[in-house]
Formats: sequence, C-alpha cells, structure tokens
Amino acid sequence: MGISMKIWFLLVSIFIMISCSNSADSKLVSSAANGDMELVKSSLVNASSIDAKANDGWTALTVSAREGHFGIVELLVNEGADLNALEGGGNSPLFWAAFGGHADIVKLLLDKGADLNNKCTECLTAIEVSKRNGHKEIVEILNNR
Repeated sequence: MGISMKIWFLLVSIFIMISCSNSADSKLVSSAANGDMELVKSSLVNASSIDAKANDGWTALTVSAREGHFGIVELLVNEGADLNALEGGGNSPLFWAAFGGHADIVKLLLDKGADLNNKCTECLTAIEVSKRNGHKEIVEILNNR
C-alpha cells in the first residue's frame, strides 16, 4: 500500500471518528473502515448498536462494504447488522459494494436478503452504479437475482 493510500485511510478514519458522537461507536465505524477485524470485534461489545451511525450516517457495515472488507462485512451481517441501512447520502451497503466492484460482498449481501432496489429518491440502484462503473461481473450477478 503506497504512502498516499495510507494517508487516505488515516484521514478517513479521523473523519469518521470525529463525526461519531459516541467514542465506542466511533471506534466500531473507524475500525470497520480500516479493515481491522480484531478492533471491530472488540468494539462491538461497547458500541451502542451494531448499526451505530456516525453523524454523517455511515455504519460499520456500510463503510466496510464500500472499502471491500469481506470478512468484516460477513461478521457484521452474521451478527445482525441492518442490510438495508442507508448512509447519510441515501445509499445502502449493497450500493457501496457494487460501486467499488466488490462482487464477493455483493453476493453475500444478496444471499443474506439485501434489497436489490434499495435506494434514496435521487440515488442510483446497485445495478445502475455497477453499469456506470463498468463492473460487468456485478451487473451479471444483479441481473440474475
């Protein structure tokens, strides 16, 4: 991982930590963003909820789906995280997994019952964003559901 990517992850983590009102919730969301499985597991114990949101609406599931952290997504889903929670911009974990080209996460979320058409009024669906970003494998997965 290049230095610029490390800086980007650090900045994202700092932003998420600042935007969370509860420090335990902050730790959960930021550790999910960073892909730190052990810290996610320990943070779940003290967080107010598995679906705790940062002030901007990001949850641990949404941010880990966006970043492509399959193991963390799987853990959160198996622990009962809301598959269809919309972040502050109105997009779901499925949208962010599709946006990022994370086919394994898209499959997992769909298999566990994520709503294929979940979106805010002015947002794209997962299939629309997959087409726009050229993720042909994900378009095929979504078309077959």
